[in-house]
Amino acid sequence: TFISSSTLTKAGKFAIREGLSPSQQWGPNATIDVSLYGSASTIALFPELQKSLMRAHKDLQTPAGEINHGLGSDLDYTQNGTWGVYHRVDLVPNYIQLVLRDFFWTNDQDYLIEMWPSIVKGLAYILNERDKDKDLMPDMEGIMCSYDNFPMYGLASYIQSQWLAAMAMTHQAAQLMNDHKTMDHAAEILEQGKKLMEEKLWNGSYYSLSNDVHGEHGVDDGILTDQLIGQWLAHQAGMDYLFPKEHIDKSLDAIMQHSYIEGFGLRNCSWPKYPQLFPIHESDLWVDQANTCWSGVELGFAALLLYEGKEAEALKVIKTVDERYRKAGLYWDHQEFGGHYYRPLSAWSIINGYLGLGVNNGSYRFSPKTGNNHFKVFFSYGNGMAYYNKLSNSKTQIEVISGKMLLRALVLDTEHMGATSPNVYVKGNKLNIDKRLDDHFWHLQLKSPIMVNEGEVIVIE
Repeated sequence: TFISSSTLTKAGKFAIREGLSPSQQWGPNATIDVSLYGSASTIALFPELQKSLMRAHKDLQTPAGEINHGLGSDLDYTQNGTWGVYHRVDLVPNYIQLVLRDFFWTNDQDYLIEMWPSIVKGLAYILNERDKDKDLMPDMEGIMCSYDNFPMYGLASYIQSQWLAAMAMTHQAAQLMNDHKTMDHAAEILEQGKKLMEEKLWNGSYYSLSNDVHGEHGVDDGILTDQLIGQWLAHQAGMDYLFPKEHIDKSLDAIMQHSYIEGFGLRNCSWPKYPQLFPIHESDLWVDQANTCWSGVELGFAALLLYEGKEAEALKVIKTVDERYRKAGLYWDHQEFGGHYYRPLSAWSIINGYLGLGVNNGSYRFSPKTGNNHFKVFFSYGNGMAYYNKLSNSKTQIEVISGKMLLRALVLDTEHMGATSPNVYVKGNKLNIDKRLDDHFWHLQLKSPIMVNEGEVIVIE
Protein backbone atom coordinates (compact mmCIF):
# COMPACT_ATOMS: atom_id res chain seq x y z
CA THR A 1 0.00 0.00 0.00
CA PHE A 2 2.80 2.41 0.86
CA ILE A 3 4.38 1.94 -2.56
CA SER A 4 1.17 1.62 -4.56
CA SER A 5 -0.61 4.65 -3.14
CA SER A 6 2.24 7.16 -2.72
CA THR A 7 2.92 10.34 -4.66
CA LEU A 8 6.30 12.07 -4.49
CA THR A 9 6.78 15.21 -6.61
CA LYS A 10 9.96 16.74 -7.95
CA ALA A 11 9.54 19.47 -5.37
CA GLY A 12 9.76 16.86 -2.62
CA LYS A 13 6.10 16.90 -1.69
CA PHE A 14 4.80 13.56 -0.49
CA ALA A 15 1.37 12.08 0.19
CA ILE A 16 -0.42 8.76 0.35
CA ARG A 17 -3.80 8.31 -1.33
CA GLU A 18 -6.54 7.40 1.12
CA GLY A 19 -7.72 4.45 -0.97
CA LEU A 20 -6.92 2.90 -4.34
CA SER A 21 -8.44 0.24 -6.56
CA PRO A 22 -7.61 -0.88 -10.12
CA SER A 23 -10.33 1.30 -11.62
CA GLN A 24 -10.16 4.49 -9.55
CA GLN A 25 -8.73 6.45 -6.65
CA TRP A 26 -10.78 6.79 -3.48
CA GLY A 27 -10.70 9.89 -1.33
CA PRO A 28 -8.07 12.63 -1.41
CA ASN A 29 -4.35 12.43 -0.75
CA ALA A 30 -3.05 12.65 2.82
CA THR A 31 -6.44 12.82 4.52
CA ILE A 32 -5.38 14.03 7.92
CA ASP A 33 -7.79 11.86 9.94
CA VAL A 34 -6.59 8.68 8.23
CA SER A 35 -2.96 9.84 8.50
CA LEU A 36 -3.43 9.78 12.27
CA TYR A 37 -3.34 5.98 11.97
CA GLY A 38 -1.27 5.19 8.87
CA SER A 39 1.57 7.58 9.56
CA ALA A 40 2.74 5.41 12.47
CA SER A 41 4.74 3.62 9.79
CA THR A 42 5.84 6.72 7.87
CA ILE A 43 7.37 8.55 10.82
CA ALA A 44 9.21 5.39 11.87
CA LEU A 45 10.68 4.59 8.44
CA PHE A 46 10.66 7.77 6.33
CA PRO A 47 10.47 10.78 8.67
CA GLU A 48 11.36 13.32 5.97
CA LEU A 49 8.42 12.14 3.87
CA GLN A 50 6.09 12.34 6.85
CA LYS A 51 7.21 15.90 7.66
CA SER A 52 6.72 16.82 3.99
CA LEU A 53 3.12 15.60 4.19
CA MET A 54 2.48 17.74 7.27
CA ARG A 55 4.10 20.78 5.67
CA ALA A 56 1.66 20.46 2.76
CA HIS A 57 -1.22 20.67 5.23
CA LYS A 58 0.39 23.60 7.01
CA ASP A 59 0.72 25.50 3.73
CA LEU A 60 -3.02 25.05 3.05
CA GLN A 61 -4.26 25.95 6.53
CA THR A 62 -7.13 28.42 6.22
CA PRO A 63 -6.80 32.03 7.46
CA ALA A 64 -9.06 31.12 10.39
CA GLY A 65 -6.78 28.21 11.33
CA GLU A 66 -8.79 25.23 10.05
CA ILE A 67 -6.87 22.24 8.70
CA ASN A 68 -8.25 20.82 5.47
CA HIS A 69 -9.33 17.23 5.18
CA GLY A 70 -7.09 16.18 2.32
CA LEU A 71 -4.86 17.27 -0.54
CA GLY A 72 -5.71 17.27 -4.22
CA SER A 73 -4.05 15.11 -6.82
CA ASP A 74 -1.15 17.54 -7.37
CA LEU A 75 -0.70 18.08 -3.59
CA ASP A 76 -0.82 21.87 -4.05
CA TYR A 77 -4.51 22.49 -3.55
CA THR A 78 -6.97 21.48 -0.91
CA GLN A 79 -9.68 18.86 -1.16
CA ASN A 80 -11.58 19.69 1.98
CA GLY A 81 -14.87 17.86 1.73
CA THR A 82 -15.14 14.20 0.93
CA TRP A 83 -18.54 12.84 -0.02
CA GLY A 84 -20.21 15.94 1.38
CA VAL A 85 -18.52 15.94 4.79
CA TYR A 86 -16.87 19.31 5.48
CA HIS A 87 -15.46 21.11 8.51
CA ARG A 88 -14.59 18.02 10.51
CA VAL A 89 -13.92 18.87 14.11
CA ASP A 90 -11.18 16.22 14.50
CA LEU A 91 -8.83 17.66 11.88
CA VAL A 92 -7.04 20.24 14.04
CA PRO A 93 -6.50 17.80 16.95
CA ASN A 94 -5.27 15.25 14.35
CA TYR A 95 -2.86 17.81 12.93
CA ILE A 96 -1.45 18.96 16.28
CA GLN A 97 -0.88 15.38 17.45
CA LEU A 98 0.92 14.43 14.24
CA VAL A 99 3.12 17.50 13.95
CA LEU A 100 4.27 17.25 17.55
CA ARG A 101 4.68 13.47 17.51
CA ASP A 102 6.85 13.94 14.40
CA PHE A 103 8.94 16.51 16.25
CA PHE A 104 9.30 14.37 19.36
CA TRP A 105 10.41 11.42 17.22
CA THR A 106 12.95 13.34 15.11
CA ASN A 107 14.07 16.13 17.47
CA ASP A 108 14.01 18.43 14.42
CA GLN A 109 14.10 21.83 16.10
CA ASP A 110 13.78 23.72 12.82
CA TYR A 111 10.66 21.73 12.00
CA LEU A 112 9.09 22.69 15.34
CA ILE A 113 9.90 26.36 14.79
CA GLU A 114 8.48 26.21 11.27
CA MET A 115 5.25 24.45 12.27
CA TRP A 116 4.61 26.16 15.62
CA PRO A 117 2.58 29.15 14.33
CA SER A 118 0.17 26.77 12.59
CA ILE A 119 -0.34 24.87 15.86
CA VAL A 120 -1.12 28.06 17.77
CA LYS A 121 -3.43 29.12 14.97
CA GLY A 122 -5.21 25.76 14.98
CA LEU A 123 -5.70 25.93 18.73
CA ALA A 124 -7.31 29.36 18.36
CA TYR A 125 -9.56 28.05 15.58
CA ILE A 126 -11.02 25.29 17.77
CA LEU A 127 -11.68 27.65 20.66
CA ASN A 128 -13.07 30.46 18.48
CA GLU A 129 -15.07 28.48 15.93
CA ARG A 130 -15.77 24.97 17.28
CA ASP A 131 -16.45 25.52 20.98
CA LYS A 132 -19.94 26.98 21.18
CA ASP A 133 -20.46 26.34 24.90
CA LYS A 134 -17.02 27.78 25.74
CA ASP A 135 -15.90 24.84 27.87
CA LEU A 136 -12.55 24.78 26.01
CA MET A 137 -13.51 21.50 24.27
CA PRO A 138 -14.40 20.89 20.60
CA ASP A 139 -18.14 20.33 20.13
CA MET A 140 -19.52 17.59 17.92
CA GLU A 141 -22.73 18.53 16.12
CA GLY A 142 -23.55 15.41 14.11
CA ILE A 143 -21.41 13.79 11.45
CA MET A 144 -18.12 15.68 11.39
CA CYS A 145 -15.20 13.36 12.08
CA SER A 146 -13.41 10.34 10.63
CA TYR A 147 -16.44 8.25 11.61
CA ASP A 148 -18.53 9.98 8.97
CA ASN A 149 -21.47 7.59 9.15
CA PHE A 150 -22.91 7.95 12.62
CA PRO A 151 -23.41 11.23 14.46
CA MET A 152 -22.02 12.33 17.80
CA TYR A 153 -23.15 15.36 19.78
CA GLY A 154 -21.47 17.54 22.38
CA LEU A 155 -18.49 15.91 24.09
CA ALA A 156 -17.32 12.78 22.26
CA SER A 157 -14.68 10.41 23.63
CA TYR A 158 -13.04 10.01 20.20
CA ILE A 159 -12.55 13.78 19.90
CA GLN A 160 -11.93 14.39 23.58
CA SER A 161 -9.10 11.87 23.92
CA GLN A 162 -7.37 13.34 20.88
CA TRP A 163 -7.82 16.93 22.05
CA LEU A 164 -6.26 16.08 25.41
CA ALA A 165 -3.33 14.31 23.73
CA ALA A 166 -2.86 17.35 21.51
CA MET A 167 -2.88 19.67 24.52
CA ALA A 168 -0.44 17.53 26.50
CA MET A 169 1.95 17.63 23.54
CA THR A 170 1.36 21.36 23.01
CA HIS A 171 2.13 22.09 26.66
CA GLN A 172 5.50 20.36 26.41
CA ALA A 173 6.40 21.85 23.02
CA ALA A 174 5.41 25.35 24.19
CA GLN A 175 8.03 25.10 26.93
CA LEU A 176 10.68 24.39 24.30
CA MET A 177 9.39 27.30 22.22
CA ASN A 178 9.43 29.57 25.29
CA ASP A 179 5.78 30.36 24.51
CA HIS A 180 4.45 30.76 28.03
CA LYS A 181 1.04 32.01 26.93
CA THR A 182 0.32 28.86 24.90
CA MET A 183 1.90 26.67 27.57
CA ASP A 184 -0.42 28.04 30.26
CA HIS A 185 -3.42 27.88 27.96
CA ALA A 186 -2.73 24.25 27.07
CA ALA A 187 -2.36 23.37 30.76
CA GLU A 188 -5.73 24.98 31.52
CA ILE A 189 -7.43 23.10 28.67
CA LEU A 190 -5.81 19.83 29.71
CA GLU A 191 -6.98 20.13 33.32
CA GLN A 192 -10.51 21.08 32.30
CA GLY A 193 -10.66 18.38 29.62
CA LYS A 194 -9.60 15.58 31.96
CA LYS A 195 -12.26 16.67 34.44
CA LEU A 196 -15.00 16.69 31.79
CA MET A 197 -13.87 13.35 30.36
CA GLU A 198 -14.42 11.74 33.75
CA GLU A 199 -17.56 13.63 34.76
CA LYS A 200 -19.46 13.58 31.47
CA LEU A 201 -18.23 10.53 29.55
CA TRP A 202 -17.03 7.91 32.03
CA ASN A 203 -19.97 5.60 32.86
CA GLY A 204 -18.22 3.19 35.21
CA SER A 205 -17.31 0.65 32.53
CA TYR A 206 -16.06 2.69 29.57
CA TYR A 207 -16.12 6.17 28.04
CA SER A 208 -19.44 6.75 26.27
CA LEU A 209 -19.52 7.64 22.61
CA SER A 210 -20.82 11.14 23.32
CA ASN A 211 -22.74 13.35 25.73
CA ASP A 212 -24.78 16.30 24.48
CA VAL A 213 -24.40 18.12 27.79
CA HIS A 214 -26.29 21.27 26.76
CA GLY A 215 -28.51 19.85 24.03
CA GLU A 216 -31.38 17.51 23.34
CA HIS A 217 -29.50 14.34 22.36
CA GLY A 218 -28.37 13.30 25.82
CA VAL A 219 -25.81 10.51 26.35
CA ASP A 220 -25.02 8.08 23.54
CA ASP A 221 -23.78 4.91 25.25
CA GLY A 222 -22.03 3.54 22.17
CA ILE A 223 -18.82 1.62 22.93
CA LEU A 224 -16.40 3.05 20.37
CA THR A 225 -13.25 1.01 19.82
CA ASP A 226 -11.34 4.27 19.28
CA GLN A 227 -12.57 5.99 22.45
CA LEU A 228 -8.97 6.17 23.76
CA ILE A 229 -7.11 6.80 20.54
CA GLY A 230 -5.51 9.89 22.07
CA GLN A 231 -3.80 7.66 24.64
CA TRP A 232 -2.40 5.54 21.79
CA LEU A 233 -0.80 8.66 20.29
CA ALA A 234 0.39 9.82 23.71
CA HIS A 235 2.13 6.48 24.32
CA GLN A 236 3.97 6.75 21.00
CA ALA A 237 5.18 10.22 21.94
CA GLY A 238 6.40 9.10 25.37
CA MET A 239 3.76 11.15 27.22
CA ASP A 240 2.23 10.35 30.59
CA TYR A 241 -1.21 8.86 31.05
CA LEU A 242 -4.08 11.17 30.10
CA PHE A 243 -6.73 9.16 31.95
CA PRO A 244 -6.84 7.01 35.09
CA LYS A 245 -5.08 3.72 34.42
CA GLU A 246 -7.92 1.70 35.93
CA HIS A 247 -10.44 3.40 33.63
CA ILE A 248 -8.32 2.64 30.58
CA ASP A 249 -8.10 -0.97 31.70
CA LYS A 250 -11.87 -1.27 32.14
CA SER A 251 -12.57 0.45 28.82
CA LEU A 252 -10.33 -1.92 26.88
CA ASP A 253 -12.00 -4.90 28.54
CA ALA A 254 -15.46 -3.52 27.69
CA ILE A 255 -14.49 -3.02 24.05
CA MET A 256 -13.25 -6.59 23.75
CA GLN A 257 -16.31 -7.95 25.54
CA HIS A 258 -18.90 -6.10 23.47
CA SER A 259 -17.27 -5.48 20.07
CA TYR A 260 -14.87 -8.34 19.38
CA ILE A 261 -16.36 -11.38 17.64
CA GLU A 262 -14.21 -14.49 17.37
CA GLY A 263 -13.46 -15.33 13.75
CA PHE A 264 -15.00 -12.07 12.54
CA GLY A 265 -13.14 -9.16 14.02
CA LEU A 266 -13.35 -6.07 16.16
CA ARG A 267 -16.27 -3.82 15.24
CA ASN A 268 -15.84 -0.05 15.22
CA CYS A 269 -18.68 0.50 17.68
CA SER A 270 -21.35 -1.46 19.49
CA TRP A 271 -24.27 -0.54 21.71
CA PRO A 272 -25.49 -2.44 24.80
CA LYS A 273 -29.05 -2.22 23.46
CA TYR A 274 -28.01 -3.94 20.23
CA PRO A 275 -25.43 -6.58 21.21
CA GLN A 276 -25.55 -8.45 17.89
CA LEU A 277 -26.11 -5.81 15.22
CA PHE A 278 -26.65 -2.07 15.34
CA PRO A 279 -29.55 -1.13 13.03
CA ILE A 280 -28.60 1.35 10.33
CA HIS A 281 -31.80 3.31 10.02
CA GLU A 282 -30.99 6.93 9.22
CA SER A 283 -31.57 7.93 5.62
CA ASP A 284 -28.35 9.96 5.48
CA LEU A 285 -26.08 7.12 6.61
CA TRP A 286 -24.49 5.91 3.41
CA VAL A 287 -22.57 2.89 4.67
CA ASP A 288 -22.49 0.69 7.77
CA GLN A 289 -19.45 1.78 9.78
CA ALA A 290 -20.54 0.75 13.27
CA ASN A 291 -20.89 -2.98 12.62
CA THR A 292 -17.89 -2.99 10.30
CA CYS A 293 -14.30 -3.94 11.10
CA TRP A 294 -11.71 -1.42 9.88
CA SER A 295 -8.38 -3.22 10.03
CA GLY A 296 -6.52 0.07 10.57
CA VAL A 297 -8.54 0.63 13.73
CA GLU A 298 -8.19 -3.00 14.80
CA LEU A 299 -4.41 -3.02 14.44
CA GLY A 300 -3.94 0.34 16.13
CA PHE A 301 -6.18 -0.83 18.96
CA ALA A 302 -4.12 -4.04 19.22
CA ALA A 303 -1.05 -1.85 19.73
CA LEU A 304 -2.84 0.04 22.51
CA LEU A 305 -3.73 -3.29 24.13
CA LEU A 306 -0.03 -4.18 24.05
CA TYR A 307 0.98 -0.85 25.58
CA GLU A 308 -1.45 -1.68 28.40
CA GLY A 309 -0.04 -5.18 28.92
CA LYS A 310 -2.96 -7.07 27.36
CA GLU A 311 -0.93 -9.30 25.06
CA ALA A 312 -3.45 -12.17 24.85
CA GLU A 313 -6.24 -9.83 23.76
CA ALA A 314 -3.96 -8.04 21.29
CA LEU A 315 -2.94 -11.31 19.66
CA LYS A 316 -6.60 -12.30 19.29
CA VAL A 317 -7.32 -9.13 17.34
CA ILE A 318 -4.16 -9.36 15.20
CA LYS A 319 -4.74 -13.03 14.41
CA THR A 320 -8.34 -12.41 13.38
CA VAL A 321 -7.32 -9.61 11.00
CA ASP A 322 -4.52 -11.74 9.60
CA GLU A 323 -6.72 -14.76 8.95
CA ARG A 324 -9.57 -12.68 7.54
CA TYR A 325 -7.39 -11.04 4.91
CA ARG A 326 -5.43 -14.17 4.06
CA LYS A 327 -8.69 -16.07 3.53
CA ALA A 328 -9.92 -13.31 1.19
CA GLY A 329 -6.63 -13.28 -0.74
CA LEU A 330 -6.17 -9.60 0.07
CA TYR A 331 -3.36 -9.68 2.60
CA TRP A 332 -1.61 -6.63 1.09
CA ASP A 333 -4.80 -4.88 -0.02
CA HIS A 334 -6.86 -3.86 2.99
CA GLN A 335 -10.34 -2.55 2.23
CA GLU A 336 -12.14 0.46 3.62
CA PHE A 337 -12.88 3.40 1.34
CA GLY A 338 -11.46 1.62 -1.68
CA GLY A 339 -8.62 -0.86 -1.48
CA HIS A 340 -4.97 -0.42 -0.47
CA TYR A 341 -6.34 1.67 2.34
CA TYR A 342 -3.94 3.95 4.19
CA ARG A 343 -5.29 3.47 7.74
CA PRO A 344 -4.02 -0.14 8.20
CA LEU A 345 -0.41 1.10 8.11
CA SER A 346 -1.13 1.60 11.80
CA ALA A 347 0.12 -2.00 11.99
CA TRP A 348 3.66 -0.68 12.49
CA SER A 349 2.71 0.53 15.97
CA ILE A 350 2.31 -3.11 17.07
CA ILE A 351 6.13 -3.26 17.25
CA ASN A 352 6.10 -0.09 19.35
CA GLY A 353 3.41 -1.57 21.59
CA TYR A 354 5.41 -4.75 22.23
CA LEU A 355 8.33 -2.65 23.44
CA GLY A 356 6.17 -0.05 25.17
CA LEU A 357 8.17 2.37 23.02
CA GLY A 358 7.75 6.10 23.42
CA VAL A 359 10.08 8.58 21.70
CA ASN A 360 10.18 12.13 23.01
CA ASN A 361 12.91 14.53 21.98
CA GLY A 362 15.82 12.22 22.75
CA SER A 363 14.11 10.44 25.63
CA TYR A 364 13.23 6.77 25.02
CA ARG A 365 10.65 4.92 27.09
CA PHE A 366 10.70 1.11 27.13
CA SER A 367 8.21 -1.16 28.86
CA PRO A 368 8.39 -4.54 27.06
CA LYS A 369 5.24 -6.63 27.12
CA THR A 370 6.74 -10.08 27.43
CA GLY A 371 7.61 -12.10 30.48
CA ASN A 372 10.81 -13.45 28.93
CA ASN A 373 14.16 -12.50 30.40
CA HIS A 374 15.91 -12.96 27.07
CA PHE A 375 14.62 -11.53 23.79
CA LYS A 376 15.64 -9.28 20.91
CA VAL A 377 13.23 -6.90 19.17
CA PHE A 378 13.86 -4.67 16.17
CA PHE A 379 12.46 -1.13 16.28
CA SER A 380 12.70 2.14 14.38
CA TYR A 381 12.77 5.48 16.16
CA GLY A 382 12.58 7.98 13.29
CA ASN A 383 16.24 8.87 12.91
CA GLY A 384 17.43 5.30 12.65
CA MET A 385 16.84 1.68 13.55
CA ALA A 386 17.99 -0.41 16.49
CA TYR A 387 17.64 -3.65 18.43
CA TYR A 388 16.35 -3.79 21.97
CA ASN A 389 18.31 -6.80 23.24
CA LYS A 390 17.33 -8.16 26.64
CA LEU A 391 20.30 -10.31 27.71
CA SER A 392 19.29 -11.11 31.28
CA ASN A 393 17.10 -9.90 34.11
CA SER A 394 19.61 -7.16 34.90
CA LYS A 395 21.27 -6.37 31.55
CA THR A 396 19.87 -4.84 28.36
CA GLN A 397 21.55 -3.52 25.22
CA ILE A 398 20.22 -1.07 22.65
CA GLU A 399 22.16 -1.66 19.44
CA VAL A 400 21.99 1.16 16.88
CA ILE A 401 22.06 -0.56 13.48
CA SER A 402 21.43 2.47 11.25
CA GLY A 403 21.25 6.23 11.58
CA LYS A 404 21.98 8.06 14.81
CA MET A 405 20.28 8.15 18.19
CA LEU A 406 20.29 11.36 20.19
CA LEU A 407 20.19 10.22 23.80
CA ARG A 408 18.98 12.56 26.52
CA ALA A 409 17.21 10.10 28.80
CA LEU A 410 15.96 6.54 29.22
CA VAL A 411 12.71 5.65 30.99
CA LEU A 412 12.70 1.94 31.85
CA ASP A 413 10.09 -0.33 33.37
CA THR A 414 11.46 -1.75 36.63
CA GLU A 415 9.82 -5.12 35.88
CA HIS A 416 12.39 -5.65 33.14
CA MET A 417 15.33 -3.92 34.82
CA GLY A 418 15.44 -5.72 38.13
CA ALA A 419 15.48 -4.05 41.52
CA THR A 420 19.06 -2.78 41.30
CA SER A 421 19.66 0.83 40.37
CA PRO A 422 20.85 0.65 36.72
CA ASN A 423 23.87 2.30 35.14
CA VAL A 424 24.27 3.25 31.47
CA TYR A 425 27.38 2.71 29.32
CA VAL A 426 28.30 3.69 25.76
CA LYS A 427 31.58 2.49 24.20
CA GLY A 428 32.52 1.11 27.63
CA ASN A 429 32.20 4.51 29.28
CA LYS A 430 29.83 4.93 32.21
CA LEU A 431 27.53 7.89 31.56
CA ASN A 432 26.94 10.61 34.12
CA ILE A 433 23.22 10.38 34.86
CA ASP A 434 20.59 11.48 37.36
CA LYS A 435 18.40 8.59 38.53
CA ARG A 436 14.83 8.74 39.74
CA LEU A 437 12.46 5.87 40.56
CA ASP A 438 8.84 6.86 39.96
CA ASP A 439 5.75 4.66 39.60
CA HIS A 440 7.65 1.51 38.63
CA PHE A 441 9.89 3.30 36.13
CA TRP A 442 13.54 4.24 36.31
CA HIS A 443 14.07 7.73 34.88
CA LEU A 444 17.71 8.00 33.81
CA GLN A 445 18.54 11.55 32.73
CA LEU A 446 21.94 12.22 31.16
CA LYS A 447 23.78 15.22 32.54
CA SER A 448 24.81 15.99 28.94
CA PRO A 449 23.04 14.55 25.84
CA ILE A 450 25.15 12.38 23.57
CA MET A 451 24.85 11.10 20.00
CA VAL A 452 24.99 7.33 19.67
CA ASN A 453 26.21 6.44 16.18
CA GLU A 454 25.52 3.52 13.89
CA GLY A 455 27.22 0.38 15.18
CA GLU A 456 27.42 1.62 18.77
CA VAL A 457 25.67 0.01 21.70
CA ILE A 458 23.98 1.42 24.80
CA VAL A 459 24.40 -0.99 27.73
CA ILE A 460 22.08 -0.78 30.71
CA GLU A 461 22.91 -2.89 33.78
